[in-house]
Amino acid sequence: MNTLDNLLSIPAVNVSREDRRKLRKAGGIYKARAKAIKKELRCAKWLAVLEKFLASEDYLQGCVSATRAAYAGGGYSVELFRDDHWRVLDNGQIGNLYGSPGIIIGLPTFESAALDTETHEEEENAIREAAECLADDEKEIMREAIRANFE
Repeated sequence: MNTLDNLLSIPAVNVSREDRRKLRKAGGIYKARAKAIKKELRCAKWLAVLEKFLASEDYLQGCVSATRAAYAGGGYSVELFRDDHWRVLDNGQIGNLYGSPGIIIGLPTFESAALDTETHEEEENAIREAAECLADDEKEIMREAIRANFE
């Protein structure tokens, strides 16, 4: 029995059935709002971890790896963890049965940026430039992937 039921069951408190129903409904609304706030806070925590990753060198290096892997039909993803760290994984390492304690998001590829290059170093520089130029759009897609986990 919760506190509201205890209060309403005291004989000295004369509350009609209709008023009890309204009070319980109001309590349910507050519980639902509290649950929504907790969900928003969890989402904000994951977004903070994502922002740290996006600001790191690992993001650009992951984009380079993802773009190179895309030529062979592969890809790379980032696995974010609650304790503010991450790891970049080849999608072949993840598999269908991998139960992540965090959130896994695919990394973008910039294939068109690397097509006109002749050397490995030029390719990497072209991919990095594309990742920096197109970063806002690609990063927003990654943010939306986080938000989708909390809808």
